[in-house]
Amino acid sequence: MAGRTMGWLQRVLLPELSEVKGEVKAIRSEIKRVDAKTDSLRNEMNTNFQSVDLGFDALSAKIDGLDRRIDVADRLTRLESEVAHLRGKA
Repeated sequence: MAGRTMGWLQRVLLPELSEVKGEVKAIRSEIKRVDAKTDSLRNEMNTNFQSVDLGFDALSAKIDGLDRRIDVADRLTRLESEVAHLRGKA
C-alpha cells in the first residue's frame, strides 16, 4: 500500500505542486515588477510636488512684494492728496 501511495504522490501530487511553485514564482516576479513601477511613479510624483511647492513659494514671495508696493503706492497717493490740499490752502 505504501508503494501505491508513493506512486500516486509522484504521478499526481508532485507535478501539481511543481506547477503551483512555478505560478508562485511568476506572481512574485510580477509583484516585484509592479513594486518597481510604483516606486518610480512615487519618485516622479514627489519631484513634481516639489516643483509645485517651489512655484507656490515663488508666487507667495511675489505676492508679498506686491503687497508692499501697494502699501507704498497707497501711502504715496494719500501724501500727494495732502500736499495738493495744503497747496490749495496756501
